[in-house]
Amino acid sequence: MSARRRYLSKSVLAMLFFAWGLVSVLIDMSIPVFKGAFELTFQQAFLVQFAFFTAYLFLGRLSGAVVARIGLRAGVLIGLAFMIAGALSVVPASFSRNFNFVLPSIFAIACGITFLQVSANPLAAGLSGGSKSAGQLTMVQGLNSLGTFAAPFVAGLLFFIGPNDAPGDLAGVRLTFMAIAALLVILSGLIFALLQTPQNPEAQVARPAQIAQGAPNPSDTIPLILGMGAIFFYVGAEVSISSTLISFLSSADILDVSAKRAASLAGIFWGGALIGRLLGAPILTRFGAARILTICTLMAAGLLVSASLTSGLIAAACILGVGVFNGVQFPTIFALSISGRSLENRARVSGWLCTAIVGGGIVPLLYGRLADTSGLSAALVVPALCYIYIFIFARVAAKKGV
Repeated sequence: MSARRRYLSKSVLAMLFFAWGLVSVLIDMSIPVFKGAFELTFQQAFLVQFAFFTAYLFLGRLSGAVVARIGLRAGVLIGLAFMIAGALSVVPASFSRNFNFVLPSIFAIACGITFLQVSANPLAAGLSGGSKSAGQLTMVQGLNSLGTFAAPFVAGLLFFIGPNDAPGDLAGVRLTFMAIAALLVILSGLIFALLQTPQNPEAQVARPAQIAQGAPNPSDTIPLILGMGAIFFYVGAEVSISSTLISFLSSADILDVSAKRAASLAGIFWGGALIGRLLGAPILTRFGAARILTICTLMAAGLLVSASLTSGLIAAACILGVGVFNGVQFPTIFALSISGRSLENRARVSGWLCTAIVGGGIVPLLYGRLADTSGLSAALVVPALCYIYIFIFARVAAKKGV
C-alpha cells in the first residue's frame, strides 16, 4: 500500500471510530427524551439499552464468522449499513404512540456496531503493522473516546430544544438520527472509495474465524467465567450510570438544573474516562494491571456510595468522578482475562468475552426497577455492587501474579 493510500485509510478509520463513539453515547442520551415523550418508568426506558446490548449476545460471535468470509472492509460496510437503516427507522418509529416500535431501530444500530467491533479494530491495527499496530489501535480507540466525550454536548444542543430545555420533545431526536444517517452514508462512500485493506498477517481475519469455533479448553472455564462476569458487570455499571446522568444531575436535590445543562455536564463523565484511558496506559505498565484495577474499582464503588448518601454539588462531583476510574477498566479486564493463553485460545476467549457485553442491557433493568421504587440515589447501590465484583476479579488476578 502506498503512503498516500495508507494515510487516507487511516483518516477515514479515524472518522469511523469517532462516529462510532458519538452514536453509542447519543443513544444513552436519548433515554430521558424517550422516557418523557412516551411517559415511561426508568425500567421501561432502559429497554433501549436492553435492545442495544442484546445485539452483542446474538451477533458477537456470529459476526466474526461472517467477516472471516467476506473480509474486513466489507464487514465495516455491512456494519454501517445496519447503523444507517436503524438511524433512519428511528424517525417513523418515533411518530408512533408505541415505544416498542423504537426498540428494533436501536437493535439494528447495535448490530452495525457489533460488526464494527469485529472489523474495524483489526483494520486499525493492521494499517501500521508490526510493532506500531498497538499504537495505531490505541490512537483510534482514543478517537472513539473523543466521540463519546462530544456526544453529551451534541445531545444538549439537539435533544433538549423544547420549552425550558425539557426532555420529551422527539423533534430533536428525529433531527439527530436523520443527521447521523446522512453522515454515515457519506462515511460509507469514503470507506468504499478510500479504505484499502492492509496486506499483512496482522490484518487478516483468521482470528475472527477462530472466534466462531466454540468454547475454550475445559481447564480454562473458571477463569473465563470470572472474566465474562467482570465484563458483564462493568458494562452494566457504566451503562446504568451514564444513561441516567441527565436525570440524576438535573434533579432538585442534586443540581436542580435544566436537562440541557445536565447533558453538557455529563460530558465531564466521558471526558474523565478519556483522561483515565490516556493516563492509565503508562501507570498500568509500571504498577501492574491487577493492582490498578483493584484501586479503580474501589474508588468507583466508593464514589457511588458517596453520591448515594449525599446531595447537591458533592453528589454530582462524586458520580461524575467515576468516569476517571472507568477509563482503564474494560481493556484491563479484557487483558487479564486472556493473559497466559495461547494465541488461538485468546481468539476464542475474546469471542466469549464479547458476548458478556450483554450486561449493558440486563443490569440497567435491575437498576431502573430500583430507581422507580426507591429513587436514583438509592439505585446507585446496583452499579456499586458491580464494581465490588470486579474488585474480587482483580484480587483473584493479582494472586495469579498478573
